[in-house]
Amino acid sequence: MNVTFHTLGSIATAAVLSPTGNWRSVAALKRYAIGFVSGILIHGILDFLPHNYPLPSKFDVAFAIVLLILTLWLAQKQNRLLVLICFIGSILPDVIDLGAGIANKHLGIPVPQLDFKFFPWHWEEYSGSIYDDSHSFESAIFHLLFLLICFILIYAYRKSIFRF
Repeated sequence: MNVTFHTLGSIATAAVLSPTGNWRSVAALKRYAIGFVSGILIHGILDFLPHNYPLPSKFDVAFAIVLLILTLWLAQKQNRLLVLICFIGSILPDVIDLGAGIANKHLGIPVPQLDFKFFPWHWEEYSGSIYDDSHSFESAIFHLLFLLICFILIYAYRKSIFRF
């Protein structure tokens, strides 16, 4: 999946987990841990499902960064750390398994990379990546359903995560 979809998933996760009480409590620490692990697991589910890449990679990364910054700006102060933690969890698998290759390809920075993929959904046998049009309708359905779920969750929890 594109980074934008992982970012939207992390924002929806943060919205659901957004605290209503003290954000420096033990309960908040549990939310941070759950948000981080949820980000990794949601990433895995999305990457396991058959999918293509509807957004060009350079636009995708820029859009995801803008989306994250906008969310941080709109989030209540006590939710900003949660948003960041959920985001880090959602992109960590790509950073670990694909980050060096992406840095080499797009930035020309020779970063050493692992000889193996750490996360199973990046292994060829478990990856849902589609590089032809063989499952494009199925991929479009998964993308649309995921967007719908994210927008419903963000809307439902908007008062607990955002300032307005």
